[in-house]
Amino acid sequence: MTSISLKTTEGCDERRRRHTPLRTNSNPCSTNMSTKDLRPENQARRQRKHDELQQIIAHELRDATFEGYWVRDAFFPTSSGIEKVVFDGLREKEWTTNIDTEEFVLLNWPEAGKGNERLFYEPLVKLFNAIIDKFKDLRPSQYQKSYFRDVRFAVYDRMLRGSTDSEAPLKPGFVALDGVLGTGVRLSWYQTLIVGDVKDHWGDLVAQAGIYARCLFAATEHRIFIPMFLFCQDDLSFRVCLYHRGGLLATTPMALATKAGFCEVVATIVGMWQWETLSQAGYDPCMSHSHISFNHAQYRITQVLCRRQVIRGRGTGVFAVKLDKELERPLRPRLRRFLPEFTKELLEKVDLRAWSRLNPYDDLEACTPTATKLLNVNLPESFIVKCSHQPAGRDKEEDIFRSVQGYIGIPDILIGYEAQQFHTSQNVPEFWPLKFLENNEDAESPFDEETTTLISDSAAQAFEVRRHRHLVIKTMGHPLDETLGPQKLARALQHAAMGHCALFTQGRYLHRDVSSGNIVVLDEPVTRQIPDILNSVIQSQDCVAFLIDGDMAKRWGSVEKPSHPPGTLPFLSLRISAEWASGGQASHTPIDDLESFAWVLLYELLHWAPSRTQSETRWWNLLNTDGVSRMADSKRAILYEWRVEGPKLSPYLSCCEQLLQKWFRSVHSWSKKCQNLMDTGVALDSDELMGLFGEAYKEFIGIVDAQIPLIRISQVLSR
Repeated sequence: MTSISLKTTEGCDERRRRHTPLRTNSNPCSTNMSTKDLRPENQARRQRKHDELQQIIAHELRDATFEGYWVRDAFFPTSSGIEKVVFDGLREKEWTTNIDTEEFVLLNWPEAGKGNERLFYEPLVKLFNAIIDKFKDLRPSQYQKSYFRDVRFAVYDRMLRGSTDSEAPLKPGFVALDGVLGTGVRLSWYQTLIVGDVKDHWGDLVAQAGIYARCLFAATEHRIFIPMFLFCQDDLSFRVCLYHRGGLLATTPMALATKAGFCEVVATIVGMWQWETLSQAGYDPCMSHSHISFNHAQYRITQVLCRRQVIRGRGTGVFAVKLDKELERPLRPRLRRFLPEFTKELLEKVDLRAWSRLNPYDDLEACTPTATKLLNVNLPESFIVKCSHQPAGRDKEEDIFRSVQGYIGIPDILIGYEAQQFHTSQNVPEFWPLKFLENNEDAESPFDEETTTLISDSAAQAFEVRRHRHLVIKTMGHPLDETLGPQKLARALQHAAMGHCALFTQGRYLHRDVSSGNIVVLDEPVTRQIPDILNSVIQSQDCVAFLIDGDMAKRWGSVEKPSHPPGTLPFLSLRISAEWASGGQASHTPIDDLESFAWVLLYELLHWAPSRTQSETRWWNLLNTDGVSRMADSKRAILYEWRVEGPKLSPYLSCCEQLLQKWFRSVHSWSKKCQNLMDTGVALDSDELMGLFGEAYKEFIGIVDAQIPLIRISQVLSR
């Protein structure tokens, strides 16, 4: 295969490294296979997954798509009238006829609204590159300062390596990259700086580009926004769309077949190529794919503890970092912490490919940040940095955890701070009322126009700019899914639940986002305080795990924010899932979060089971279902089969059968009691209701101590 030819200048190398957090695949869990290598029925299934993801993006952005006439000047400002100079210089290229009139004909372009979208790729790429080259010729000194110097567009129209939330590889129409694209080369997401596409419907364009934006966010996690070049062939209009954690902000359409629109396109691209800094290009300059800089010191990212790949949302990433004294790549073992109770037989059955996602930076050249964040705190050599984009109006996460410092299950907080933000003009953007095509699931072809319907416009929410915040955590540990072994897994969940108890009973905060990614297991046990209410239940003060991510925590009794529903889908309680599925707004209680711990246990057991029974395979698929409505039905089916039918379990799950049964039975009982009490109109902070929650905590957490001695994986494997 012909390899990609890349520039060798220092500037290009630095930019390329900044776009390279993953070696070949933006989604570490994907198979990186081509659909042509699959059986026909599996090819169809992969395509349906892509279409389903496109619909998810459409729903995600349908009430969060905004545009502003000021966006071009705010994000792509030009200086010294250079855009007019470049526009005049393009006359010699004979891009149009009658260039001095308001409307003119684009030469050698397909007719608007007709023909294959691929026919537009080549003329668009030629136009974009001509604008950049003319800017370089006319203003060489300005061009040399550009962050995008030596970056050019190329027609791509083939599969990119890797994908996010879809097993199907994606095919953007054209890309901008640092180098010359060789014939037949397949790029990875980290090698692309800008992605573009052409379609005949803006709704389809926004949803499709949204999938690309997810992949780019995943491949470059220190990006604050993703610019996309989109062209609607129906009316020959062009937009730059900025995907950010609050949704989508776009320029107004630029009609390429008018003088005003053509000038706007020139000005937009020239303005973008005048970006000189990482911040202008949408990156956090204090962070790279390999390092984060504090107090003029470089800390290497040694492990990814949690990653949430989304566009609109918190986009949480949790990283373990270590002071890099020599700035050399350390040798880190790929496999860790296999517990003694795991037999050789079990290790041979475990799919070790999943471990590759725990160290995605191992084989990459380090690239240190260009700026440093000054913090008024002394930092240890190793610690955890949690990055997220939070909605406005929430309590600061560091204040929530500081209210209960020193308890089992609670991390030690060093500091929280504001990181690089997505800055917008003071102007208020206008809602862009897009209509998205929704495919009929029963249609034989997912693109059958006769079976598609338009998703009706929804009421726009207020334009949202999320706060990008980092939290520095002193307590070190490893992800829950690295804790191989049901005993250690159960104990880690118990201690995380104790931290949840401390937050609620001592600090009056309800966590509301219990998930496998939000539980960190300590490398070594530490001594911590037992929450007061659990003193009669727990004797040992040794802590082995703690709960993180307080973004969704709310003070008990405060008003819910319906625009920001909390929780992680596979781990939501059945009650919350059912309420959301019916369109209601459910209020979390501590019982719902306790049920989430039970779902986390089941999920992790299914994840690591060397072989699954037919029932377990079905449960795994159900827990990974997309959509709130489907998840509620999925959990009903799992619980019914578990309680009524008594399914056959694999040895790995059967050792925890009693623990799971007791946990689900406990939360079901306490949920009924809680609902009955709340139906009487009792106040949320009443002694009776708080007493009920306390008894629920004691029973749920106490169950683990009675079950731990019964969990012996080696015994069940030998049966």
